[in-house]
Amino acid sequence: MPRRNRRKVHRELRLRAEARQQQRCALRAARRDEEARFLEALARARRRIPSPATTPARSVSTLLRSVRELLRLANVPRPLVQRVHRICTVVSDQIPALAATAQLPWFLLLAEPSWVRSPQDFRAPSGSLRRKRDALALHLFARYPVPPFLVRSLDIDPLAVARVPVEEHWAVGLLAHVGRGYALRTLVGSSLLPVPLTRRMCHLFLTATATTPPLLALRRAQVVGSGGGSALARALLRTRLGSLRGPDPLVGEPFWHEMIAWMARHESLVELGSSRLERLCGWMEASQRALLREGRTLSLSRRPLPSVMRAVDAWHALSARPVRPDSFPGSGLLPLSRGPFAITELRCEAELSEEGAQMHHCAFSYRRLLRKGKVALFSITEQGARAATVEVSLGAGRVVQAKGAFNRECTRAQLAFLRLWAEQNRLTMAL
Repeated sequence: MPRRNRRKVHRELRLRAEARQQQRCALRAARRDEEARFLEALARARRRIPSPATTPARSVSTLLRSVRELLRLANVPRPLVQRVHRICTVVSDQIPALAATAQLPWFLLLAEPSWVRSPQDFRAPSGSLRRKRDALALHLFARYPVPPFLVRSLDIDPLAVARVPVEEHWAVGLLAHVGRGYALRTLVGSSLLPVPLTRRMCHLFLTATATTPPLLALRRAQVVGSGGGSALARALLRTRLGSLRGPDPLVGEPFWHEMIAWMARHESLVELGSSRLERLCGWMEASQRALLREGRTLSLSRRPLPSVMRAVDAWHALSARPVRPDSFPGSGLLPLSRGPFAITELRCEAELSEEGAQMHHCAFSYRRLLRKGKVALFSITEQGARAATVEVSLGAGRVVQAKGAFNRECTRAQLAFLRLWAEQNRLTMAL
């Protein structure tokens, strides 16, 4: 190679080496600046002294005092109260943004099932609040990997009232059961999972995507396992089947499993829209309850769809009441009048507000749960005057609360009438 060419090559190599050296120097300087900013921020955080009003110990004691009072009003047993206190202490330390009285339903769901690890051993990861919430649930319940969608059972609305969210226990119980390594199939038919799922339906349920709500995964498994499509499952969530319907074999989930199988064989039902589909579900439940009084049960196996829809329209024309913009979904439970007592359902926000104002309690704060169809509230009147307010958890098929004015306990006569009404509607008492 001529000398002139060698000089050009050497000069080009030298320039490239100098450029690489400058890049390395710039990277080192950037790293030094970043480290200096980090150390400065750390020193600033260490110098910051919390004011007495926001001292963690004081905020924890305030939270525990408020939670203790709400749990006392809800008649929560003492062992569960102690477990809730342990959860509150850990959350205040590791996830302080969630240390609020409004998170009481979440605390109760975490405290109800047995734990595989102590909450005091939990260390919150970095990231969003949802990631920290999920990490705490998996720490408490999951010894083995679980389908991610089961953790969504803990995504419930904050509500600072004295109630236990029993309608959500089934999904959290499934999370704890599967997290211990047990098969889902062993729970089928139990009070925790009263739906008679087949093996294929269990497989469809457990393979739901991470963002699927547990109830949608359940309805999709039932519909698809019976030969229907996912669109029908999504449509059913906008009806009374958008919540679990309790374990009773004649009006609960076993009954609705048969009705869902019938609907899955008629895919054209998706085109009806949510209002007419809810009307169909209402007719099914009303017909079943009426036939049970005669000692019979509803069977649609030999009835064509047009015949059923004609019966639905006739029933709706007879039983329809004016629809208000603030109306809640109907529970399907029948009213009762016996002697001086009567019990009727609160079906709109105006009735709920009036009940809360006259009874001097927090009934109006239940409106979000009522809109979602998770609970139903009823008013007991004695001699025409309001006497008590009753809460029914539709997902569990239980009467979970009955309170008089100013949250007083009900009288013996009122409780006897309530038991009679619950028996006629095939509900269990859990007061």
